Amino acid sequence: MARSQWTDAGASQTSAGQARRGAVVALSFSLAMAFGLAACTTSKPSPTPSMSSSPSPSVSARPTPSSSPTWLPLRPDSTKTRDAGGALATTMQYLSLYGYVLQTGDLSVWESMATADCKFCASVADHVRSIRSAGHTVDGGTSRPDLPRNVDVNSDASDAVVRLSATHDTIRELDSAGTVVAATAAATDSFVVGLSWTSEGWKVRGVQVEARP
Repeated sequence: MARSQWTDAGASQTSAGQARRGAVVALSFSLAMAFGLAACTTSKPSPTPSMSSSPSPSVSARPTPSSSPTWLPLRPDSTKTRDAGGALATTMQYLSLYGYVLQTGDLSVWESMATADCKFCASVADHVRSIRSAGHTVDGGTSRPDLPRNVDVNSDASDAVVRLSATHDTIRELDSAGTVVAATAAATDSFVVGLSWTSEGWKVRGVQVEARP
């Protein structure tokens, strides 16, 4: 994965085409992947955990949408459980929303599941809006998070860090005539997702893409 694709959203580009690819900040997997934008320098998602747990596979069930979902992935009740399982469910749900927001432009759930200071989350939302304002659409990009490597929750379960991988399908951005103006191949990347507990349940406060060896 080219980590340059996750460089800051404000980084300069050598051409308008590169600027658009960079803006994609795609969820980055190789979202880091996608169009060359930022690992979104988010607030550092690493609380000092005093407790570590490995939730059972039951909380990791993930949707298997088609490559172009038109349905809204609803937020499961498990994301509102104040424990490691709830943090994991929230992370997997959030990453699985990526393709949906790209394809539909509907950011309601995406934004409701993130804190106001999550730069990564805001970058994705800004990119989606820029695509729509240009009269463009997106095909593909469906994302599938995998079982986590580990989930850490601090002593009072106010913060959590989830480390896992996610795969996204090929993404194509098309103009109003149906011409592909930007594309990124399917890829898998490793993520570190920081979450905070709120009155509404767990919310994503930062996302980082781990460097590949």
